Amino acid sequence: MRLGSSGLIADNDISYNKEAGIDIRKNADPKILCNRIHHGRRSGIVVLGQGQGSIHGNDIHHNQEAGIYVLYGGNPHIRDNYVHHGEAAGIAINEKGQGCIMGNLISGNRWGGIDVRHSADPTIKQNIIVNGLADGIVIGKDGSAAVNDNTISGNSGCGVWIMSGVKPFIHGNQISNNGDHGIAFVKSKEVPHSMEGAAAESHSPDHQVFDEPSDLHEVSGSHNKLPRHQNKDAAISYNQIFNNSGGGISIQGSETICICDNTIHANRNSGIIVHQTAPVFIDNNAITCNNGHGLHVDGYTKVEVKNSGIYNNSYHGILCKSQAKIELNDIIGNGMNALHIEEANQVRVHNNRLSSPKDKVIEVKGSTTAHLYDNTIKYISSDVFEIDKMAAKSTTSGDNEVILTQSKEGRLSYEMTYSDKPDWKLENPGPRPLLDSLNGEPRPSLIAITTVAQVKTSQSVSANCQGSKVCVIL
Repeated sequence: MRLGSSGLIADNDISYNKEAGIDIRKNADPKILCNRIHHGRRSGIVVLGQGQGSIHGNDIHHNQEAGIYVLYGGNPHIRDNYVHHGEAAGIAINEKGQGCIMGNLISGNRWGGIDVRHSADPTIKQNIIVNGLADGIVIGKDGSAAVNDNTISGNSGCGVWIMSGVKPFIHGNQISNNGDHGIAFVKSKEVPHSMEGAAAESHSPDHQVFDEPSDLHEVSGSHNKLPRHQNKDAAISYNQIFNNSGGGISIQGSETICICDNTIHANRNSGIIVHQTAPVFIDNNAITCNNGHGLHVDGYTKVEVKNSGIYNNSYHGILCKSQAKIELNDIIGNGMNALHIEEANQVRVHNNRLSSPKDKVIEVKGSTTAHLYDNTIKYISSDVFEIDKMAAKSTTSGDNEVILTQSKEGRLSYEMTYSDKPDWKLENPGPRPLLDSLNGEPRPSLIAITTVAQVKTSQSVSANCQGSKVCVIL
Protein backbone atom coordinates (compact mmCIF):
# COMPACT_ATOMS: atom_id res chain seq x y z
CA MET A 1 0.00 0.00 0.00
CA ARG A 2 1.36 3.44 -0.93
CA LEU A 3 0.70 7.04 -2.06
CA GLY A 4 -1.48 8.01 0.86
CA SER A 5 -3.82 5.05 0.60
CA SER A 6 -5.74 3.82 3.60
CA GLY A 7 -8.25 1.05 4.11
CA LEU A 8 -8.72 -2.01 6.29
CA ILE A 9 -6.94 -5.36 6.14
CA ALA A 10 -8.57 -7.61 8.69
CA ASP A 11 -8.97 -11.26 9.64
CA ASN A 12 -6.90 -12.72 6.82
CA ASP A 13 -4.47 -15.64 6.74
CA ILE A 14 -1.34 -14.33 5.01
CA SER A 15 1.33 -16.99 4.74
CA TYR A 16 4.19 -18.54 2.75
CA ASN A 17 4.90 -15.39 0.73
CA LYS A 18 8.23 -14.82 -1.00
CA GLU A 19 8.21 -11.13 -0.04
CA ALA A 20 6.69 -9.32 2.92
CA GLY A 21 3.18 -10.38 3.84
CA ILE A 22 2.07 -6.72 3.95
CA ASP A 23 4.12 -3.78 2.58
CA ILE A 24 3.22 -0.19 3.67
CA ARG A 25 5.01 2.89 2.26
CA LYS A 26 4.70 6.41 0.79
CA ASN A 27 2.33 7.85 3.42
CA ALA A 28 -0.06 4.93 3.28
CA ASP A 29 -2.00 4.68 6.57
CA PRO A 30 -4.07 1.49 6.67
CA LYS A 31 -5.53 -0.44 9.58
CA ILE A 32 -4.04 -3.93 9.86
CA LEU A 33 -6.25 -5.81 12.32
CA CYS A 34 -6.47 -9.40 13.57
CA ASN A 35 -4.61 -11.10 10.74
CA ARG A 36 -2.52 -14.25 10.89
CA ILE A 37 0.77 -13.52 9.17
CA HIS A 38 3.14 -16.45 9.21
CA HIS A 39 5.78 -18.59 7.52
CA GLY A 40 6.84 -15.86 5.11
CA ARG A 41 10.24 -16.08 3.47
CA ARG A 42 10.88 -12.49 4.51
CA SER A 43 9.24 -10.18 7.05
CA GLY A 44 5.62 -10.43 8.09
CA ILE A 45 4.94 -6.66 7.77
CA VAL A 46 7.25 -3.97 6.35
CA VAL A 47 6.65 -0.22 6.93
CA LEU A 48 9.00 2.23 5.16
CA GLY A 49 9.24 5.42 3.10
CA GLN A 50 7.00 7.49 5.44
CA GLY A 51 4.44 4.74 5.63
CA GLN A 52 2.29 4.71 8.77
CA GLY A 53 -0.57 2.43 9.70
CA SER A 54 -2.21 0.95 12.78
CA ILE A 55 -1.04 -2.61 13.29
CA HIS A 56 -3.24 -4.09 16.01
CA GLY A 57 -4.16 -7.53 17.25
CA ASN A 58 -2.29 -9.62 14.69
CA ASP A 59 -0.70 -13.04 15.19
CA ILE A 60 2.70 -12.84 13.49
CA HIS A 61 4.92 -15.89 13.66
CA HIS A 62 7.50 -18.15 12.01
CA ASN A 63 8.65 -15.61 9.44
CA GLN A 64 12.22 -15.88 8.15
CA GLU A 65 12.99 -12.21 8.84
CA ALA A 66 11.62 -9.70 11.34
CA GLY A 67 7.99 -10.15 12.27
CA ILE A 68 7.51 -6.37 11.77
CA TYR A 69 10.23 -4.32 10.06
CA VAL A 70 10.17 -0.49 10.17
CA LEU A 71 12.74 1.66 8.33
CA TYR A 72 13.33 4.79 6.21
CA GLY A 73 10.97 7.01 8.18
CA GLY A 74 8.21 4.47 8.63
CA ASN A 75 6.08 5.48 11.60
CA PRO A 76 3.40 2.92 12.50
CA HIS A 77 1.45 2.35 15.69
CA ILE A 78 2.13 -1.28 16.68
CA ARG A 79 -0.13 -2.46 19.47
CA ASP A 80 -1.48 -5.65 21.05
CA ASN A 81 0.10 -8.03 18.57
CA TYR A 82 1.51 -11.47 19.28
CA VAL A 83 4.91 -11.63 17.55
CA HIS A 84 6.57 -14.94 18.13
CA HIS A 85 8.91 -17.68 16.96
CA GLY A 86 10.47 -15.72 14.13
CA GLU A 87 13.87 -16.57 12.70
CA ALA A 88 15.17 -13.01 13.24
CA ALA A 89 14.05 -10.11 15.47
CA GLY A 90 10.46 -9.92 16.60
CA ILE A 91 10.19 -6.20 15.73
CA ALA A 92 13.08 -4.43 14.00
CA ILE A 93 13.42 -0.66 13.54
CA ASN A 94 16.20 0.78 11.40
CA GLU A 95 17.38 3.71 9.25
CA LYS A 96 15.35 6.50 10.87
CA GLY A 97 12.38 4.27 11.42
CA GLN A 98 9.86 5.54 13.95
CA GLY A 99 6.84 4.24 15.77
CA CYS A 100 5.07 3.46 18.99
CA ILE A 101 5.43 -0.17 20.05
CA MET A 102 2.97 -0.74 22.85
CA GLY A 103 1.25 -3.63 24.58
CA ASN A 104 2.62 -6.42 22.41
CA LEU A 105 3.55 -9.95 23.46
CA ILE A 106 6.92 -10.76 21.87
CA SER A 107 8.15 -14.26 22.52
CA GLY A 108 10.52 -16.95 21.30
CA ASN A 109 12.24 -15.03 18.50
CA ARG A 110 15.73 -16.09 17.44
CA TRP A 111 17.28 -12.60 17.73
CA GLY A 112 16.31 -9.59 19.82
CA GLY A 113 12.67 -9.32 20.75
CA ILE A 114 12.91 -5.68 19.64
CA ASP A 115 15.98 -4.48 17.70
CA VAL A 116 16.74 -0.76 17.21
CA ARG A 117 19.65 0.71 15.21
CA HIS A 118 20.88 3.41 12.80
CA SER A 119 19.12 6.63 13.84
CA ALA A 120 15.92 4.84 14.76
CA ASP A 121 14.18 6.14 17.88
CA PRO A 122 10.86 4.50 18.83
CA THR A 123 8.87 4.47 22.00
CA ILE A 124 8.72 0.95 23.50
CA LYS A 125 6.09 0.78 26.19
CA GLN A 126 4.14 -1.82 28.19
CA ASN A 127 5.25 -4.81 26.13
CA ILE A 128 5.91 -8.31 27.40
CA ILE A 129 9.18 -9.53 25.89
CA VAL A 130 9.91 -13.06 27.02
CA ASN A 131 11.67 -16.31 26.22
CA GLY A 132 13.68 -15.03 23.28
CA LEU A 133 16.70 -16.98 22.09
CA ALA A 134 18.92 -13.89 22.35
CA ASP A 135 18.42 -10.50 24.07
CA GLY A 136 15.08 -8.98 25.04
CA ILE A 137 15.78 -5.52 23.55
CA VAL A 138 18.82 -4.57 21.47
CA ILE A 139 19.72 -0.89 20.97
CA GLY A 140 22.56 -0.99 18.48
CA LYS A 141 24.77 1.49 16.69
CA ASP A 142 23.29 5.02 16.59
CA GLY A 143 19.93 3.79 17.81
CA SER A 144 17.89 5.40 20.55
CA ALA A 145 14.70 4.56 22.39
CA ALA A 146 12.44 5.31 25.30
CA VAL A 147 11.91 1.94 26.99
CA ASN A 148 9.10 2.33 29.54
CA ASP A 149 7.08 -0.07 31.71
CA ASN A 150 7.92 -3.30 29.89
CA THR A 151 8.26 -6.80 31.31
CA ILE A 152 11.48 -8.35 29.96
CA SER A 153 12.04 -11.84 31.26
CA GLY A 154 13.39 -15.28 30.46
CA ASN A 155 15.43 -14.28 27.42
CA SER A 156 18.63 -16.24 26.76
CA GLY A 157 20.82 -13.13 26.53
CA CYS A 158 20.59 -9.78 28.32
CA GLY A 159 17.32 -8.14 29.20
CA VAL A 160 18.43 -4.93 27.43
CA TRP A 161 21.65 -4.86 25.37
CA ILE A 162 22.98 -1.39 24.46
CA MET A 163 25.96 -0.39 22.36
CA SER A 164 28.34 2.22 23.73
CA GLY A 165 27.54 5.71 22.50
CA VAL A 166 23.77 5.23 22.69
CA LYS A 167 21.75 7.33 25.16
CA PRO A 168 18.49 5.51 25.87
CA PHE A 169 15.89 6.23 28.54
CA ILE A 170 15.07 3.01 30.41
CA HIS A 171 12.32 3.61 32.95
CA GLY A 172 9.90 1.58 35.02
CA ASN A 173 10.63 -1.85 33.56
CA GLN A 174 10.71 -5.25 35.22
CA ILE A 175 13.85 -7.01 33.94
CA SER A 176 14.24 -10.47 35.40
CA ASN A 177 15.35 -14.06 34.91
CA ASN A 178 17.36 -13.35 31.76
CA GLY A 179 20.36 -15.49 30.84
CA ASP A 180 22.94 -12.68 31.03
CA HIS A 181 22.97 -9.19 32.59
CA GLY A 182 19.71 -7.39 33.22
CA ILE A 183 20.99 -4.29 31.38
CA ALA A 184 24.35 -4.23 29.58
CA PHE A 185 26.19 -1.34 27.95
CA VAL A 186 28.92 -2.81 25.75
CA LYS A 187 31.90 -1.47 23.86
CA SER A 188 31.57 -1.02 20.11
CA LYS A 189 34.04 -3.78 19.40
CA GLU A 190 31.64 -6.25 21.06
CA VAL A 191 28.86 -5.51 18.55
CA PRO A 192 28.75 -9.05 17.05
CA HIS A 193 26.87 -10.02 20.22
CA SER A 194 23.56 -9.46 18.43
CA MET A 195 24.17 -7.88 15.07
CA GLU A 196 23.55 -10.78 12.75
CA GLY A 197 20.14 -11.83 11.68
CA ALA A 198 17.99 -9.24 13.33
CA ALA A 199 16.50 -8.14 10.02
CA ALA A 200 18.21 -9.56 7.01
CA GLU A 201 15.49 -8.47 4.64
CA SER A 202 16.45 -5.72 2.18
CA HIS A 203 14.32 -2.77 1.11
CA SER A 204 14.66 0.71 -0.33
CA PRO A 205 12.09 3.48 -0.15
CA ASP A 206 10.97 2.67 -3.68
CA HIS A 207 10.93 -1.03 -3.30
CA GLN A 208 14.14 -2.89 -3.68
CA VAL A 209 17.30 -3.44 -1.80
CA PHE A 210 18.65 -2.50 1.56
CA ASP A 211 21.10 -5.14 2.65
CA GLU A 212 22.30 -4.18 6.10
CA PRO A 213 21.19 -6.96 8.46
CA SER A 214 19.69 -6.40 11.85
CA ASP A 215 18.93 -2.70 12.13
CA LEU A 216 15.67 -0.96 12.99
CA HIS A 217 14.08 1.55 15.35
CA GLU A 218 12.63 5.11 15.69
CA VAL A 219 9.64 7.18 16.75
CA SER A 220 8.31 10.40 15.34
CA GLY A 221 5.01 11.95 14.57
CA SER A 222 3.17 13.69 17.34
CA HIS A 223 0.45 11.04 17.51
CA ASN A 224 3.04 8.45 18.49
CA LYS A 225 4.99 10.57 20.95
CA LEU A 226 4.89 9.60 24.61
CA PRO A 227 6.65 11.43 27.46
CA ARG A 228 10.41 11.03 27.30
CA HIS A 229 13.34 12.19 29.34
CA GLN A 230 15.07 15.44 28.44
CA ASN A 231 18.50 14.50 29.78
CA LYS A 232 21.55 14.59 27.57
CA ASP A 233 22.86 11.38 29.19
CA ALA A 234 21.68 7.79 29.22
CA ALA A 235 19.24 7.25 32.09
CA ILE A 236 18.19 4.09 33.94
CA SER A 237 15.47 4.80 36.49
CA TYR A 238 12.69 3.14 38.53
CA ASN A 239 13.36 -0.34 37.18
CA GLN A 240 13.10 -3.63 39.06
CA ILE A 241 16.09 -5.73 37.98
CA PHE A 242 16.30 -9.13 39.61
CA ASN A 243 17.21 -12.82 39.25
CA ASN A 244 19.28 -12.33 36.09
CA SER A 245 22.11 -14.80 35.48
CA GLY A 246 24.71 -12.04 35.10
CA GLY A 247 24.84 -8.73 36.94
CA GLY A 248 21.92 -6.41 37.42
CA ILE A 249 23.53 -3.60 35.37
CA SER A 250 26.87 -3.94 33.55
CA ILE A 251 28.51 -0.83 32.08
CA GLN A 252 31.48 -1.09 29.72
CA GLY A 253 30.85 1.88 27.49
CA SER A 254 31.98 5.45 26.99
CA GLU A 255 28.89 7.53 27.79
CA THR A 256 27.88 9.28 31.00
CA ILE A 257 25.10 7.25 32.65
CA CYS A 258 22.65 8.15 35.42
CA ILE A 259 21.30 5.21 37.47
CA CYS A 260 18.63 6.26 39.94
CA ASP A 261 15.69 4.88 41.93
CA ASN A 262 16.12 1.26 40.83
CA THR A 263 15.73 -1.95 42.82
CA ILE A 264 18.57 -4.33 41.88
CA HIS A 265 18.08 -7.61 43.69
CA ALA A 266 19.20 -11.25 43.75
CA ASN A 267 21.15 -11.26 40.49
CA ARG A 268 23.75 -14.01 40.15
CA ASN A 269 26.66 -11.61 39.72
CA SER A 270 27.19 -8.15 41.20
CA GLY A 271 24.34 -5.65 41.43
CA ILE A 272 26.11 -2.96 39.36
CA ILE A 273 29.39 -3.51 37.49
CA VAL A 274 31.20 -0.42 36.15
CA HIS A 275 34.26 -0.66 33.91
CA GLN A 276 34.52 2.39 31.67
CA THR A 277 36.06 5.86 31.40
CA ALA A 278 32.99 8.13 31.41
CA PRO A 279 31.32 9.21 34.69
CA VAL A 280 28.55 7.17 36.28
CA PHE A 281 26.06 8.65 38.77
CA ILE A 282 24.30 6.18 41.08
CA ASP A 283 21.60 7.71 43.26
CA ASN A 284 18.80 6.38 45.48
CA ASN A 285 18.98 2.71 44.50
CA ALA A 286 18.29 -0.42 46.57
CA ILE A 287 21.03 -2.97 45.78
CA THR A 288 20.37 -6.14 47.72
CA CYS A 289 21.08 -9.86 47.92
CA ASN A 290 23.14 -10.08 44.72
CA ASN A 291 25.50 -13.05 44.46
CA GLY A 292 28.55 -10.84 44.01
CA HIS A 293 29.44 -7.33 45.15
CA GLY A 294 26.71 -4.77 45.59
CA LEU A 295 28.70 -2.36 43.43
CA HIS A 296 31.93 -3.24 41.61
CA VAL A 297 33.78 -0.22 40.19
CA ASP A 298 36.90 -0.81 38.10
CA GLY A 299 38.77 1.17 35.47
CA TYR A 300 39.44 4.88 35.04
CA THR A 301 35.98 6.26 35.56
CA LYS A 302 34.55 8.67 38.14
CA VAL A 303 31.65 7.24 40.11
CA GLU A 304 29.33 9.07 42.48
CA VAL A 305 27.25 6.86 44.77
CA LYS A 306 24.60 8.59 46.90
CA ASN A 307 21.48 7.85 48.91
CA SER A 308 21.52 4.12 48.20
CA GLY A 309 20.96 1.05 50.35
CA ILE A 310 23.52 -1.69 49.67
CA TYR A 311 22.49 -4.69 51.76
CA ASN A 312 23.17 -8.40 52.08
CA ASN A 313 25.18 -8.93 48.91
CA SER A 314 27.40 -12.01 48.96
CA TYR A 315 30.76 -10.23 48.71
CA HIS A 316 31.79 -6.61 49.36
CA GLY A 317 29.13 -3.94 49.61
CA ILE A 318 31.28 -1.72 47.38
CA LEU A 319 34.51 -2.84 45.71
CA CYS A 320 36.13 0.37 44.48
CA LYS A 321 39.17 0.49 42.20
CA SER A 322 38.56 3.91 40.73
CA GLN A 323 37.98 7.54 41.64
CA ALA A 324 34.75 7.77 43.60
CA LYS A 325 32.56 9.86 45.86
CA ILE A 326 30.52 7.72 48.26
CA GLU A 327 28.11 9.55 50.52
CA LEU A 328 24.81 9.21 52.36
CA ASN A 329 24.54 5.46 51.78
CA ASP A 330 23.63 2.51 54.00
CA ILE A 331 26.17 -0.29 53.38
CA ILE A 332 25.21 -3.02 55.80
CA GLY A 333 25.11 -6.79 56.17
CA ASN A 334 27.20 -7.73 53.12
CA GLY A 335 29.18 -10.97 53.14
CA MET A 336 32.63 -9.34 53.22
CA ASN A 337 33.73 -5.73 53.71
CA ALA A 338 31.17 -2.97 53.66
CA LEU A 339 33.72 -0.95 51.69
CA HIS A 340 36.82 -2.39 50.00
CA ILE A 341 39.09 0.21 48.35
CA GLU A 342 42.01 -1.02 46.27
CA GLU A 343 44.48 0.74 43.95
CA ALA A 344 42.16 3.74 43.82
CA ASN A 345 42.83 7.48 43.81
CA GLN A 346 40.73 10.22 45.38
CA VAL A 347 38.04 8.15 47.04
CA ARG A 348 35.84 10.25 49.33
CA VAL A 349 33.65 8.42 51.83
CA HIS A 350 31.33 10.81 53.65
CA ASN A 351 28.33 10.48 55.95
CA ASN A 352 27.59 6.82 55.29
CA ARG A 353 26.34 4.18 57.69
CA LEU A 354 28.54 1.10 57.49
CA SER A 355 28.49 -2.33 59.05
CA SER A 356 29.74 -5.82 58.25
CA PRO A 357 28.62 -8.95 60.11
CA LYS A 358 31.52 -11.19 59.09
CA ASP A 359 34.54 -9.18 57.92
CA LYS A 360 36.25 -5.78 58.19
CA VAL A 361 33.92 -2.86 57.78
CA ILE A 362 36.48 -0.95 55.68
CA GLU A 363 39.52 -2.45 53.98
CA VAL A 364 42.06 -0.37 52.06
CA LYS A 365 44.77 -1.98 49.93
CA GLY A 366 47.46 -1.01 47.46
CA SER A 367 48.42 2.49 46.34
CA THR A 368 45.30 4.26 47.47
CA THR A 369 44.30 7.74 48.57
CA ALA A 370 41.02 7.88 50.45
CA HIS A 371 39.26 10.42 52.66
CA LEU A 372 36.82 9.14 55.31
CA TYR A 373 34.81 11.53 57.41
CA ASP A 374 31.50 11.81 59.26
CA ASN A 375 30.65 8.13 58.79
CA THR A 376 28.71 6.11 61.36
CA ILE A 377 30.08 2.60 61.82
CA LYS A 378 28.37 -0.27 63.61
CA TYR A 379 30.64 -3.23 64.12
CA ILE A 380 29.66 -6.80 64.72
CA SER A 381 33.02 -8.58 64.52
CA SER A 382 35.91 -7.30 66.63
CA ASP A 383 37.86 -6.00 63.62
CA VAL A 384 36.73 -2.77 62.04
CA PHE A 385 39.56 -1.78 59.68
CA GLU A 386 42.34 -3.38 57.74
CA ILE A 387 44.65 -0.96 56.00
CA ASP A 388 47.45 -2.23 53.80
CA LYS A 389 50.89 -0.86 54.67
CA MET A 390 51.24 0.32 51.08
CA ALA A 391 48.04 2.36 51.21
CA ALA A 392 48.34 6.13 51.30
CA LYS A 393 45.53 7.21 53.57
CA SER A 394 44.35 10.69 54.46
CA THR A 395 41.31 11.85 56.36
CA THR A 396 39.73 14.96 57.70
CA SER A 397 38.98 15.39 61.36
CA GLY A 398 35.82 16.57 63.01
CA ASP A 399 32.75 14.80 64.32
CA ASN A 400 33.78 11.48 62.84
CA GLU A 401 32.63 8.23 64.29
CA VAL A 402 35.97 6.81 63.08
CA ILE A 403 39.17 8.77 62.52
CA LEU A 404 42.04 7.32 60.52
CA THR A 405 45.38 9.09 60.78
CA GLN A 406 48.78 8.73 59.21
CA SER A 407 51.87 9.53 61.31
CA LYS A 408 54.90 11.43 60.05
CA GLU A 409 56.75 8.12 59.89
CA GLY A 410 54.10 6.81 57.54
CA ARG A 411 52.47 4.46 60.02
CA LEU A 412 48.72 4.12 59.74
CA SER A 413 46.56 3.88 62.81
CA TYR A 414 43.01 4.55 63.82
CA GLU A 415 41.08 5.46 66.88
CA MET A 416 37.38 4.90 67.22
CA THR A 417 34.71 6.60 69.24
CA TYR A 418 31.38 4.85 69.53
CA SER A 419 28.04 6.19 70.59
CA ASP A 420 24.94 4.06 70.76
CA LYS A 421 22.48 6.20 68.85
CA PRO A 422 18.93 5.09 69.69
CA ASP A 423 17.51 6.09 66.32
CA TRP A 424 19.64 4.95 63.42
CA LYS A 425 17.17 5.67 60.67
CA LEU A 426 17.12 7.94 57.65
CA GLU A 427 14.21 10.33 57.38
CA ASN A 428 13.55 10.03 53.63
CA PRO A 429 15.25 6.91 52.35
CA GLY A 430 13.36 6.43 49.10
CA PRO A 431 14.01 2.83 48.04
CA ARG A 432 16.89 2.56 50.51
CA PRO A 433 16.61 0.05 53.30
CA LEU A 434 15.63 1.32 56.72
CA LEU A 435 17.54 0.09 59.72
CA ASP A 436 15.32 -0.38 62.76
CA SER A 437 16.06 -1.54 66.28
CA LEU A 438 14.34 -4.79 67.17
CA ASN A 439 15.69 -4.92 70.75
CA GLY A 440 17.49 -8.14 69.94
CA GLU A 441 14.41 -9.93 68.59
CA PRO A 442 15.10 -11.69 65.25
CA ARG A 443 12.69 -11.33 62.39
CA PRO A 444 12.32 -13.94 59.63
CA SER A 445 13.28 -12.93 56.10
CA LEU A 446 10.76 -12.66 53.33
CA ILE A 447 11.80 -12.27 49.72
CA ALA A 448 9.14 -11.26 47.22
CA ILE A 449 10.51 -11.92 43.74
CA THR A 450 7.80 -10.37 41.61
CA THR A 451 7.36 -7.06 43.42
CA VAL A 452 10.59 -5.72 44.80
CA ALA A 453 9.63 -2.25 45.94
CA GLN A 454 11.27 -1.47 49.25
CA VAL A 455 13.87 -3.13 51.40
CA LYS A 456 14.18 -3.13 55.18
CA THR A 457 16.87 -4.68 57.30
CA SER A 458 17.17 -5.02 61.03
CA GLN A 459 19.78 -5.97 63.64
CA SER A 460 20.55 -5.40 67.29
CA VAL A 461 21.96 -2.00 68.18
CA SER A 462 24.20 -3.36 70.94
CA ALA A 463 27.81 -2.25 70.66
CA ASN A 464 29.03 -5.79 71.31
CA CYS A 465 26.78 -7.68 68.95
CA GLN A 466 29.00 -10.45 67.67
CA GLY A 467 27.08 -13.05 65.73
CA SER A 468 24.05 -10.79 65.21
CA LYS A 469 21.71 -11.75 62.42
CA VAL A 470 20.91 -9.30 59.65
CA CYS A 471 17.52 -9.95 58.11
CA VAL A 472 16.34 -8.57 54.77
CA ILE A 473 12.64 -8.02 54.38
CA LEU A 474 11.27 -7.11 50.97
